[in-house]
Amino acid sequence: MELDMPRDIVVEFARKAGITLHHSPRSKDLDPDWLRDQYVDHHRSTQSLAQEAGTEDMTILRRLRQLGIPIRPSGVHSSQAMLAQLPEDAPEDIRKAVRATRYGWLRLARFQATMSHPSLKAAGQALGLVPSVLVTQLQRLESDIGAKLFHRSDKHADGRPMRPTARGTELLAILARPETQALAPPGEFIIHRTTLKWAKDRKTPERSANTKTAPHFNVGRPRITRPLLAVLHHIHTELDGAEFYGFGVHQSTGTDLGTLYPMLTRLEDLGWLTSRPEDEAEWLAGAPPGRGPGRRRTYYQLTPEGRRAAAYTVQSRARTTK
Repeated sequence: MELDMPRDIVVEFARKAGITLHHSPRSKDLDPDWLRDQYVDHHRSTQSLAQEAGTEDMTILRRLRQLGIPIRPSGVHSSQAMLAQLPEDAPEDIRKAVRATRYGWLRLARFQATMSHPSLKAAGQALGLVPSVLVTQLQRLESDIGAKLFHRSDKHADGRPMRPTARGTELLAILARPETQALAPPGEFIIHRTTLKWAKDRKTPERSANTKTAPHFNVGRPRITRPLLAVLHHIHTELDGAEFYGFGVHQSTGTDLGTLYPMLTRLEDLGWLTSRPEDEAEWLAGAPPGRGPGRRRTYYQLTPEGRRAAAYTVQSRARTTK
């Protein structure tokens, strides 16, 4: 027992407290050799082992401890992508991209998809990503591999679209092989060719000549909710686009912190906001006498395009409520 108490005593206390105990297969029914092979050599999770054995996670964990098998830490370090071992003959660039990282396969897939578009902006629109997020992921991939993988499009110089480097072309050829795609861990990000089209190829419904269309802003579109409108009105109209921090907006608008901070993160991902940590001097100066500084603030500010989009959103919603 996990409580280090006799079973009959635990059952008696549970009966008096009105707690129903559920029986699970005894850990001694689990084959030690099978358990060691599946958990240690094949890196399977305790959850998948419990499902196959028809028992519970805690039963698997208890048996592993009894056998003296070290328990892997829970969380991301136990995910399939982190534990998967590539064969020795796997392409070196693939090994570098996915070694000890959770999102290596995702970055490879997005590199493959991005190279089928003429620019990062077009690729971001097709993939539903802000270009800055896509750039960050591709830069991380280049850093992991240790080589430049693509040339950006330059419409001002020669007008040529984005294109892979020689190393990037080699990587794309490797990614196209079925044997490479088969290396991705089951249930993780499987490499595939994108079926998305460029934004300019998408058909839009015809509008009547009298219908007014919303202006285009070079930012993503969030779902417009009342809390979002209140926050946008405050940071655009009342703060006039000045820097702000989350708790200050919470105090002014009454927006719940559990709603506010994910909202600010989403707006930053969509290109409406930029952020920076509080300056160290300011952070240290704010420490109460005799105590260390608390959590460092994050300051946000509307981007130029975010400010235009916020102004339009606030004004258009104000007109519709009159």
